[in-house]
Amino acid sequence: MANQIAVRIDNKGRVTLPKNIRQALGVDTGDTVFLKYEPEGNLVRMSRAVEDPIAVLWEHAEKEYQAGKTKDLRDYAREQGLTDVLEVFGSEQGPCPKRVATGPSVA
Repeated sequence: MANQIAVRIDNKGRVTLPKNIRQALGVDTGDTVFLKYEPEGNLVRMSRAVEDPIAVLWEHAEKEYQAGKTKDLRDYAREQGLTDVLEVFGSEQGPCPKRVATGPSVA
């Protein structure tokens, strides 16, 4: 890939990134990129936006819960006889955001 390439700006201010640059950045149609203007050198730096890892993890956890692969922390504590956890969160239903996996344990 060439170190420099000329592209045109259209009448709406858009720039088309050549395919080889999109591939090198790992971006595709609809992806988000970050642009940073650096006045020293009059440069624009671009990088691929990475999804928020906490949001990705939360989405995965919700899917696991909906599929019945996780349990509410209270349910797990009851099964394991962990009364101290139940004292902290209470034994009644209600907001208890913690969920635990029911599959093989990870050391």
